[in-house]
Amino acid sequence: MIQSVHRTQYEMFNNLLMKHHLDGVQVNALVTTNYTNGLSSYSSTFMRPYGQTNNYYFHAIAVRIFSTGSYSFTSQSSFDIYGSFHNYPVDITIPSQSMIAYNDDGGDDERQFRINLNLQSNKTYVLIVSTFATNITGCFTIIVEGPSDVELIHNDHFVVESTTTTTTILPIITSTYSGILSSNNLQFARPTSNSNNYYYQAFEITAPVNGAYIFTSSSTIDTYGYFYSDSFDSLNPDLNLIASNDDGDDNRQFRINIILQFQRKYILVVTTFEYNIRGDFLIKIVGPTSLDLTPIKQIKSYYDDGFYCNSPTFSRLGLPDDHSCYFYQAIRIETSMNGTYRFFINSSMDTFTYLYKNSFNASRPFLNFIASSDDGDINQQLQISYNLQSARRYILVVTTTRENIRGTFQIIAVGSSSVYFEQILPATYYYQSLCDSCRPWHPNRSSGKRTIAIVVPILIVLIVIIIICCCCCIYRCRRKKTSEHHQNIQRSEIDVPYTIPLTRSSDHFEPHPPSYESILYFMIIILKNKYCFQKTYHFERFCMRKEYSGVDVDVDLEH
Repeated sequence: MIQSVHRTQYEMFNNLLMKHHLDGVQVNALVTTNYTNGLSSYSSTFMRPYGQTNNYYFHAIAVRIFSTGSYSFTSQSSFDIYGSFHNYPVDITIPSQSMIAYNDDGGDDERQFRINLNLQSNKTYVLIVSTFATNITGCFTIIVEGPSDVELIHNDHFVVESTTTTTTILPIITSTYSGILSSNNLQFARPTSNSNNYYYQAFEITAPVNGAYIFTSSSTIDTYGYFYSDSFDSLNPDLNLIASNDDGDDNRQFRINIILQFQRKYILVVTTFEYNIRGDFLIKIVGPTSLDLTPIKQIKSYYDDGFYCNSPTFSRLGLPDDHSCYFYQAIRIETSMNGTYRFFINSSMDTFTYLYKNSFNASRPFLNFIASSDDGDINQQLQISYNLQSARRYILVVTTTRENIRGTFQIIAVGSSSVYFEQILPATYYYQSLCDSCRPWHPNRSSGKRTIAIVVPILIVLIVIIIICCCCCIYRCRRKKTSEHHQNIQRSEIDVPYTIPLTRSSDHFEPHPPSYESILYFMIIILKNKYCFQKTYHFERFCMRKEYSGVDVDVDLEH
């Protein structure tokens, strides 16, 4: 497999082309070929030309030329690099025997080499990349410019010969993996960002062969890549970060050049440059062997609850004389697999969480305490991350940062397996009596029954009084009309001359109707004695006599 990137470079020669265009001179554009690889602690060593020891790491590249002409080989690296050009084959114990040219600091950077040579077509050469100092490792790029393409090969067909040993150069193999970022993926705050809404997918990688690898992405979205060693924690994305890239490749795609060590664990995190972006992506890997990208699966578990007036309360400070009132919910959690689990809390309240092992005592909140968190995430969405064991019992206690706060919340657990939740109901509420002030906010049924028992009798009494008042008014009006009628008849008899009025025993003139004042007074007496009316008939008469101070109750209502 050939690793080469061919790009025609016109920019460097635009001025030269324009200069000779008027003179009718035809100028051939140079062709550029790039090659990227690296030196690691697992690379072979030798004594480079004019070196002092055998501790120089080296990387051998077979160079095949297709067109005779002048070629330039330039290095790019972060360390002081050394290059030598040889005829094939090369005796690695005596590299100077086949050496054509070498260079140390002839490049654009004073620590990079540049080798200019006239090479023959259809001939194979060897470029050995090494370092100026011993035991130096890192990635490098070789840039070749010439009249045609150059094939740079690092494979089994190229053998570096020695009088004692034979070193085989491993081939370049490409691996691919296709994935997707969707709403089912988790989100995190990627390094150097101010938002926690970046979807991401993490992959676990173990290199079966040490060497230099290249990871590139291909997608319609603007991708961002992060490379971690050993482990990745989304709550602390800067921990174990060894490489990252945004637009190192074309079309807003990342490109990460890295040296992987044998059987060491690495994590590649694929995310986006902008937050809340979703889409498909393809990962391409170029290296000495194929790599398997294993997605790190994260399972979400949910639990919904809330704080109410009948919820238990405790003192977060755990002081005996502390009369603070914090509602809380204690939830037992269990997992089926060991691993790191994260707990998110979604709520409009400002929440606080504690994690305990084995048991939780509200009167001693610091007993068996493991971890706590307040606003571990952005926008008051609290988080706790902890390595849980499947055979151990844990208690998650959710409360609030301020007292007497009520509302609902949702716990989201994320880990390698599902999380089992079970609410723990305390036998007694340690500080429950201190939080009775919240009862009006959440009245219970007994208080409602008491309210009904008081209000309904009063309403009945008022309705009876209104009916009695209406009947009395009607009765009074009728009596008044009757009285006026009799008075008019008597007046008419007096006005007749020489007539002597005769009084008949059958005529009976009823007295005037009772006044409104007497009716109102009687109603007041009834209200004052509303409790006495609940007694027996005889006790009722006794209360009436007591109210009238000795006056017989059986008085004429008309008076």
